[in-house]
Amino acid sequence: MQTRHKIIFFLFFLFFPGKAYSDSSWWNYFDYAGISWSIEEFRTIGSGHNSVSNFTPGSSDGVDIHTDTSFDIFLGKKFGRTKGEINYSKNNFKDLRTSYFQQSHYLNTDFAIHELNLNGFYDLFQSKPLNFSIGGGLGIAMGKMTGETYQTTNGVSRTKINDNHNDTIFTYNVSLGSSYRFRSDALLDIRVGHKEFMNEIRQQTSKISNGAANGYVTSDLSSNFIKLRIVKEF
Repeated sequence: MQTRHKIIFFLFFLFFPGKAYSDSSWWNYFDYAGISWSIEEFRTIGSGHNSVSNFTPGSSDGVDIHTDTSFDIFLGKKFGRTKGEINYSKNNFKDLRTSYFQQSHYLNTDFAIHELNLNGFYDLFQSKPLNFSIGGGLGIAMGKMTGETYQTTNGVSRTKINDNHNDTIFTYNVSLGSSYRFRSDALLDIRVGHKEFMNEIRQQTSKISNGAANGYVTSDLSSNFIKLRIVKEF
């Protein structure tokens, strides 16, 4: 979803009254909707392998940090002090670095990911107009990395990734947040949390070290995030 479409979506939910949706029966299953903007710090741990031994000794110690922003849209249902949400995001992270071979090589990749999450939140206590809650959830994502691998000793491009397949990734997240009701049917919510990608992403390369052909690199991902959410109640 393009940025301008996200803004239109947000304005639609924020300024149209809840009764505007009453004629659409499927809206009756939800109590609120919204959009969120996130600052996310990704941590990648890379390992280099070759096709013969399936593992290259000493290759698993590359750790890199990458910060980027993203947008989400969500729909939610209230159950007393508990809330359930369906959350969708499509993000394109640029220049995500994954080091391997004792950080002597690295992949410089673009990471495109579609993610669907089922999240739950529980209100710890309320002090009008503030509310504090904890949350967590499970998700499934489709990720695809494209880019080139480099050797850090001279910075020269070594080879392009030649197997840009999609990976199915399972995730879980935990968060802590506080919301402020700035209108009778709208809230501003700020959340901090952590996300783990439960299975690694495999990236095929035609050459991952001097003289080692037809290898691949695996990446373990995790992230810390801060989310600014606008919630529109129906």
